[in-house]
Amino acid sequence: VLFTWCGRQHFFPESPLIELTDDMLTTITGLMVFLTVFYTNDCFARYCALYSGTRQVLGMLSDYVSEVVLRIPEQPKRRACIKYVVAAASVFYHEVRFGMEIEEEWQ
Repeated sequence: VLFTWCGRQHFFPESPLIELTDDMLTTITGLMVFLTVFYTNDCFARYCALYSGTRQVLGMLSDYVSEVVLRIPEQPKRRACIKYVVAAASVFYHEVRFGMEIEEEWQ
């Protein structure tokens, strides 16, 4: 009753084009709640998938660095291997975040 008295009179003034009834508002409200929940669930599922993929990349990077430290005895070669892989991961994250415009930035 408060919404009908306060909301419809204030936000939807009488118009010759459409007359909004309580049944119409109830239907529209239910539809909007359903679509909002559905869209939010879809966004959260995408976020979880991206977060999982990002964590996997970082885990593989950590595994690679551990293997390089264990298997390559020379310090300069070890450092070069790690530096290139960390640089590749940084470029990958930059491309994911900002798009593929990275070619123009590096020329």
